[in-house]
Amino acid sequence: MKKIFLILLLCSPLGWVAWEESRSLLKDFTEPVVIDSADDDLPDGEKPAQTKVAKAKADEVLNLSEELVRSAVALEDPPEGSESGSVATEVANAGRLRRERRKNVEREQDKAADLVKNIEDNLIKLRGEDGRPHLVPASARAALERDLKEYELLDVRDTDRIESANAEKEWPKLDLDNPRGELDQLYERLDRWTPESPDGEVQETVSVKSHADKYRDYLDKYGKVKDPFANALVKEARERYELWSRGAVLVAVIKDRKSNTPDRSPIAGAGRVNTIAEQAVAENVPDKFVATARRLARVFSADMLPEEKLDENVVLSDGGVPRPVDRTKLLIAWKDGGESKTLDKSGFNEFNLKVDNVAGFVFNNESFDPPTDNSPPLTPTDYSKAINAYNARRARVKRWSSEDLVPLREVAQQNSDVLVRDPRSSGRNLLERIDALNKVVSRYPVLFSNDSN
Repeated sequence: MKKIFLILLLCSPLGWVAWEESRSLLKDFTEPVVIDSADDDLPDGEKPAQTKVAKAKADEVLNLSEELVRSAVALEDPPEGSESGSVATEVANAGRLRRERRKNVEREQDKAADLVKNIEDNLIKLRGEDGRPHLVPASARAALERDLKEYELLDVRDTDRIESANAEKEWPKLDLDNPRGELDQLYERLDRWTPESPDGEVQETVSVKSHADKYRDYLDKYGKVKDPFANALVKEARERYELWSRGAVLVAVIKDRKSNTPDRSPIAGAGRVNTIAEQAVAENVPDKFVATARRLARVFSADMLPEEKLDENVVLSDGGVPRPVDRTKLLIAWKDGGESKTLDKSGFNEFNLKVDNVAGFVFNNESFDPPTDNSPPLTPTDYSKAINAYNARRARVKRWSSEDLVPLREVAQQNSDVLVRDPRSSGRNLLERIDALNKVVSRYPVLFSNDSN
């Protein structure tokens, strides 16, 4: 029995073949055998049949030659003239079968090694001096594709090698159709965009998303490769994907702003800033995107809280009697003889217009002389005073941080009664806009508190 257990112990790692062989060797012992100790005293002719079979099998195994046992265990061919018998024949056949299978494996390994060498040689041709894949003649590409397909059909193959090679093979076309230069151009445009920029300053959202989708598909296929060359490409593809996909979000925000101008809704304005900020603070975001998003977040903050316009009316002294007049219809005559212009187009307003520069005013074909007591030629309305105070404080804003917004709100709060008096004025919801923006800024302070990443 020692040889049986030896054969089982050595053959078990060889898989199901050894298992089937072991079962064959032990098939006569799988059913319980009840042997009465009294049977030992019986003559051989009177012992139970099952006991006699078991004993015969055991004797046959014990008598196997060492050479035959070695042929089954060491994957050697059975020796010439091996003994016969049911157990001996099964052991010999098992040795031959396993030897044949081992030879098949070795032949497949040799074929795989040749194909791997061919694949590596073709990949070297694919790589330029910078170590990155470039477009090559169709013949070289076809050879690489042929070897890869043949290698994929082998039972002995390295799946990571296949995926890594395919990642290198597909990179040149991906880079050609979605070049880095076009991506850089997108960010150059985003970095100079302002609300005054023309509509065509940035690409359409669909176009930007299509580039992102191509890199997403590439990452889905090859995102887990381990080969150094392919892994470097995957890292670059991941960075480009992040820049394209998040850039598409920035473009969508810009397009939304353009399609909803003028829009002084606190919810809409804060929503745009919040969308940009969310993208900038996400994980694994390239520094290039963070810098662009930071600038745009502040641009949209300024757009949400722009310099407010003064009241449409300005107070003109009519013989000492205050008279509200429309600034767009109040014509100014200059002492230096310059061209007369309406107040709104003169470059001046009621806060900086000097009486020494004014020869007179014309409104509705009526002429008015400037004051002679050195008092201001025009007087602001209460609304204009409130807006002027707000605009002066706004001019001191640097980053649109909470430190900037709190004092801005204080100025607006001091004049809130005046600001909400006219339901048509943009100042009516100024406090709401400041509060809505400050909620976003407080949630993402790093984008507004300084210029570091």
